[in-house]
Amino acid sequence: REKIKEILKDANKVKEQLNKAKAKIKKEKVDKVNLTDMDSRMMKMKKGFHYEQAYNCQLLVEDKGEIIVGNHISDSPNDSHETIPTIEKFKHEQETTLKGVEVFQDNGYSGSITAEYYEKEGAIAYIPDPITTKELHGKAKDIPKFHNDNFKLDFKKNQAICPAGHRMDFARRIIKKKHTGNWTNVYRTKKCKDCKSQKECVGDLNKKSYREAEINPLMRKIRLRFK
Repeated sequence: REKIKEILKDANKVKEQLNKAKAKIKKEKVDKVNLTDMDSRMMKMKKGFHYEQAYNCQLLVEDKGEIIVGNHISDSPNDSHETIPTIEKFKHEQETTLKGVEVFQDNGYSGSITAEYYEKEGAIAYIPDPITTKELHGKAKDIPKFHNDNFKLDFKKNQAICPAGHRMDFARRIIKKKHTGNWTNVYRTKKCKDCKSQKECVGDLNKKSYREAEINPLMRKIRLRFK
């Protein structure tokens, strides 16, 4: 009888673990989970480009003394979602704010949600986006004249200015990726018809009589700090 009870006890543990695994798969929309370490996740490793069962560990380092002042561990395979929980944990533990604090991160953390968070917190963020990263490493390619990245922003009036000098009014905000919440502003002008650069910019006006530019003002503000 004791043997049977022991077997049933183990069977119930396995069943409970399987139910937790099913719930995790459904909630997080993953293909599989590790039954012996359910908090970890398969992640792509930078060295060797292979996958391992792992955790995502974040560290906050004070730059002058190079002292670790905060940390955060999760099962997120992407660093871009880790800024807010890491900083919030640090603020709670240290009972402090980010107002006026300079923050440096690599381009893996670049995104509109992170930029918006730092803006609200009053922090001065330096996070290069992909184009800025290439520029910093001397690998930037020539960008077409009328590419969105060559459009300037008037932050006070919330307008974009095209390379031909036309002002573009704010039209709407769009969500680029629903699962991340990343967003951008869309600016529009209808002054293309009489513009000398209309063919180079918008092409055939019979098909399109206006020009729109997608620019996130908060990420653009961060980019300008590298100039």
